[in-house]
Amino acid sequence: NFLPQLHLALHDILVQQGPAVHKNISLLAPRALLASRNKLHTTRGALWCTRADIMRVLTSLLATTAAAWTVDKMNRPQGRVADPDGLLKNPDAIEDALARLATKHVEWPPNSPCATTNVDGVEAVVVVVTHLRGVHLKQEDDEKRRRAGEFARGLHDKWGVGSKKCSNGVLIVIDYGDRAFYLSTGDGVRAGGLLSDARATRALEASAPYLRSGAIDEGVLKTIKKVDAFLARGPPTWSEWLPAVVSHD
Repeated sequence: NFLPQLHLALHDILVQQGPAVHKNISLLAPRALLASRNKLHTTRGALWCTRADIMRVLTSLLATTAAAWTVDKMNRPQGRVADPDGLLKNPDAIEDALARLATKHVEWPPNSPCATTNVDGVEAVVVVVTHLRGVHLKQEDDEKRRRAGEFARGLHDKWGVGSKKCSNGVLIVIDYGDRAFYLSTGDGVRAGGLLSDARATRALEASAPYLRSGAIDEGVLKTIKKVDAFLARGPPTWSEWLPAVVSHD
């Protein structure tokens, strides 16, 4: 009964952990582990791997599952990009885009804490990981957003992203394996709608088509470009607020 039980266990891992672990199986597992459930019920002699082979693969899979990122595990990078799983092809391009946000002149709304300071620009950090603890591919979108948001806000506070004078920080989190993302904003950029929840959502959605096709770098850059455009536009006008108000009526 060992092989059928193991197949079911691996299937459960795949369902819970998503494409990142599936890729790991493809790289590490003997072909028998990717065979159909019926084949795993055939005689042991018909299979191409031993119990020891399977246990080595299972150990690797469990290690991958245990590597899910939490706020406590994440250390702040030297620059503005945290890519602990090495998912980005050209992190320097993203660093450059974030550096431009930091030097960008921003017309702060009167009710922004930054309006009464000499702070200019936005301090933005990008975090890209394969998997966040507690986030799973099969969860409902609202649940994934809630859990990714808890991680993003927790990390935002832990790292102290933004000026202490007026909280002009932005933290973009991409959980690629679970198709989850979140954009956390400080009070300075959120006040007056400069980077409201609605705008943050639109900035993230700009990356979705690229992330679905595996173009992670391009997706992140699209979100940064959208954030830059919102900062340049200034606070929302009534024409921008009105659709959101009508949609809630």
